[in-house]
Amino acid sequence: MRFLLKTMLIIISALVIIIFHLTVVYLFPSSWSKINVIFLFLLLYLVWSGNSQAVWLTALTHLFLEFLSLTPFGLLLFSSVLSMLFSYWLFHSLFINHSWYTAMVLTAGTLFFFRIFYLLGLILFDPELQLNSNFWLNFTQSVAWEIGLTTLTMGLVYLLAAKFSRRFNPSLIH
Repeated sequence: MRFLLKTMLIIISALVIIIFHLTVVYLFPSSWSKINVIFLFLLLYLVWSGNSQAVWLTALTHLFLEFLSLTPFGLLLFSSVLSMLFSYWLFHSLFINHSWYTAMVLTAGTLFFFRIFYLLGLILFDPELQLNSNFWLNFTQSVAWEIGLTTLTMGLVYLLAAKFSRRFNPSLIH
């Protein structure tokens, strides 16, 4: 029974994250809609818990998101899980300081690798893709806004969480 409740909680959490992400995308103004709420919550959960469930939640969330996207199936799932595995490795092997700037660097790096893997997968899945200068300009601007605003939001959310929670306070982590 406990396993069933835990599984239901994970599925409901993934659906709530997707709904919140879609709300931000469609209701916020143009540049603020670029905040990647999915990675914001997933990386916050990784920093908070430090376990590998964040990678599994990433896979489940992006699997559900695959059903709503127009990209080739598996592209979002592949790039998100690979970038989250990379950030999980960085979090446990390189970043030993659990502070707000570590969370921001982890967010920027994860989103950067997510977009690199996404672009490589898009080129591999669709070799007839028209990669003209207009595509590169739009892609670069979109990625810059996404990384910048999501990283800034992660810093603010982490600072707020550290203020009100003992779990995020780096001076209490041993």
